Amino acid sequence: MPAYIIALEVINDREEFEKYRKGVRGSLDKYKGQVLVSSEDAEVIEGEWPHTKTVVIRFSSVEEAKRWYESPEYQEAVQHRFRAAVTQLIVVEGIA
Repeated sequence: MPAYIIALEVINDREEFEKYRKGVRGSLDKYKGQVLVSSEDAEVIEGEWPHTKTVVIRFSSVEEAKRWYESPEYQEAVQHRFRAAVTQLIVVEGIA
């Protein structure tokens, strides 16, 4: 069953965030993660949206998404995001 990592981010340091972005690219291939959404242009049609960036990444399963998140490659890159942004991040199972 497919799974999705959904990240809602408020970016505070663009330079540091760019280092994170570059590191993430290489980490996704090994775990077959596919970026479906990476946008700073969300149009709010209901409620409030205080986030700078919205990201959705597809994986083959929740387990594979977690393997990617916990991988040494991603854990190295994510240190830059920790310094650059405030993030809410979830993993959800998709519909077959």
